[in-house]
Amino acid sequence: QYMFGGALMVCPVYEYEARTRNVYFPSSTGWYDFYSGEYIRGGQSLDVAAPYERMPLYAREGAIIPCEEAMQYTSERPSDKLTIFVYAGQNGKFVLYEDEGVNYNYEKGRFSTISFEYDEASKTLVIGDREGEYDNMVKERTFNIVYVSASDAKGFDVNAKGEEVKYNGAKCVVKF
Repeated sequence: QYMFGGALMVCPVYEYEARTRNVYFPSSTGWYDFYSGEYIRGGQSLDVAAPYERMPLYAREGAIIPCEEAMQYTSERPSDKLTIFVYAGQNGKFVLYEDEGVNYNYEKGRFSTISFEYDEASKTLVIGDREGEYDNMVKERTFNIVYVSASDAKGFDVNAKGEEVKYNGAKCVVKF
């Protein structure tokens, strides 16, 4: 098993015909089953289901994970609606980076970033001011914020219903 970035723990199945595997959940944090949203306390090993169609995957507490409908290529359509999963339990940070996706203008500083910062104590997500710009940038969009907690399990679904936030590049605050 390994971390994919700071947010996801990937647990491949490496034994022929295995449909379960033993996973160690590090004690430094709690974990959420990516597919069901079920909370798992860290510091233990568990035998978990590993069906043929998916490998075990877990999001750590404090993870902020963006997603959107699948596209075949980067300029297929504007990314004007993103679903953002926020996993409760610890503070978390994420920076959304965007550029034109079809050239090397990012090397010339033509890109934008939007910071997301979750504070566990206040149950608040701060979406920061957009920094930077590039040609044909989406200036206004909707963030669909899906809050996942130990008491409110939500599995990954790009069409999950959350709190919709209209974002125009200016800082906004979402309270859960």
